[in-house]
Amino acid sequence: MIGFDRLLQDLANVQIAERENRWRLAHTLKAGYNLCTITERIGFLRSAASHLHCTQNYIRQLIEVSVAFPEGHKLPDVSWTLFRSCVAVSKRSGQDPQKILTDALEKGWHGAEVAAAYPQCARRMLRGRGMCGECNAKVEVRSRVGAGLRLVCPFCVSTDRAEGRQTVDLRRYVTVAVLE
Repeated sequence: MIGFDRLLQDLANVQIAERENRWRLAHTLKAGYNLCTITERIGFLRSAASHLHCTQNYIRQLIEVSVAFPEGHKLPDVSWTLFRSCVAVSKRSGQDPQKILTDALEKGWHGAEVAAAYPQCARRMLRGRGMCGECNAKVEVRSRVGAGLRLVCPFCVSTDRAEGRQTVDLRRYVTVAVLE
């Protein structure tokens, strides 16, 4: 029978190996992504996600972490969630992700604590929802940018474009909603 302490050590070893493999995966994806032209990158993300049975967003996160923390900066005893949180906060705040990670490690923070410690970086989700008075289409938009932006019906615009009408002046369309 395996002892409890031995089992815990085995679990720790498996977790370290899993983190190492995730770093290897992230760096390999980054290398592949960097080989692609800008137009090929979306296809690369889609293909990689399909082959790995995950989302394109997860592939993008792996690449972003690999870019933010090059091969010499990986720490096997630090969770991947903490690295991802540092990158996310960095993207919102413009601060260096390595500095954010250093601060988090000094303070003993986990991923959720990093996000909570930078509330000034959190952008609230804006919403605009309404019904078009012309075609009765329901329109709902969620965005983190564009507060106060007037939304017009994309179906009416698309219909006009398909029928060859000019759609440059969007003021002629009914306002469906305003992002708030």
